[in-house]
Amino acid sequence: MVKKIIVAAVVLAAAAFCFFSVRKAVKIPVSGFFPGGEAGFSVSTGTFAGGSFWGTLMSLGRPSREIAALEKVLTPAVRRKFPRSGDLYALALSTSGELGKFSFVSGASLYELTMTTNGIFSLSSSTLEVKIETAAIGGRIENSLWESLAARNIPPAVILDYADIYSWEIDFLTEPRKGDRYAFILETGRTALGHIARQKIIAAMYSGAETGERPAYFYLDGYYRPDGRSLKRQFLRAPLVFRRISSYFNPRRYHPILRIFRPHNGIDYAAPSGTPVSAVADGVVTFAGWKGGYGKFLEMHNGGTYITAYGHLRSFAKGIGTGKRVSQGEVIGYVGSTGLATGPHLDFSIKKDGRFVNFLKLDLPAAVNLKGEKLRGFLEAVKSPQAALEKAPAAN
Repeated sequence: MVKKIIVAAVVLAAAAFCFFSVRKAVKIPVSGFFPGGEAGFSVSTGTFAGGSFWGTLMSLGRPSREIAALEKVLTPAVRRKFPRSGDLYALALSTSGELGKFSFVSGASLYELTMTTNGIFSLSSSTLEVKIETAAIGGRIENSLWESLAARNIPPAVILDYADIYSWEIDFLTEPRKGDRYAFILETGRTALGHIARQKIIAAMYSGAETGERPAYFYLDGYYRPDGRSLKRQFLRAPLVFRRISSYFNPRRYHPILRIFRPHNGIDYAAPSGTPVSAVADGVVTFAGWKGGYGKFLEMHNGGTYITAYGHLRSFAKGIGTGKRVSQGEVIGYVGSTGLATGPHLDFSIKKDGRFVNFLKLDLPAAVNLKGEKLRGFLEAVKSPQAALEKAPAAN
């Protein structure tokens, strides 16, 4: 029987982050080995680089029956769609090419599938040790947030996480200006294999001509201002969400969406046809259909005395209709040019107490404010990340 495989490091290029002090990108040594040198077996290792589980293993020459058997055992264990880009694998093969053991690493989880004497795979799982690293990252906006961070080799997931922190305060599609400053402290958990198990922004800052200075610190289950006020609000900053846009378009070809103000009761957001439109707040759809010059039109009651409306849609999202309860950030439709529209754009408006109000000037209370013991705990916990953030590039 095949002895236990220890999955070794796979080639990983560490992200070249912008540190306060100059630091070179580190290359993790690569090797895959089979301890004990058991005769008749060899080990090959690699990463899933965005391909499917089936596609990757078939490219390695593994038979479909074997892949199906591995997937059947892994699916209930992993309990999500797999693999994710960057997940690791190792195969122990006999001289005749038969698979003795398959190892799969995702995050800090190691799954080992061993072929038994009756021809099926048995599964064992364990958790790899994770060491925490922190990096101070910062810079200035040249064109857009995406382009500025991507130019520093910041992973797309981290860029989107940074934008998500400010979903209630900053519209990163329209408000950034050249010269605006950003900084954040990124905490990375890395396994002994050199594999990134998790990444989290624990402190962030954005300072812009349109936005002012916006520091944010993670505590317990959310992000807070230095005084303990939550960044979460009843309404998102805009109905076209940075994460949706940046996922929908090819990031390498992305350009900021142009906001056009017109002398009417709403705001027009010019965007390509088919751009996802998100609900700015929780609510219930009170109308979804055709409404004269607004074309395909959706109206929502958002609790209290607020009503939001979205016009000129190309189509509604699947399942969206009158009476549907919608969550903040959920896609409700797609930008179009239906009705009286000279080009694709979203007409967005909001009413309070039956009267149109300026959405951009609404100052809504925070969802949660820390008080008492929690506030005292927060003020103590953020001292270290606050000091690190102040020293980050472009923080001042």
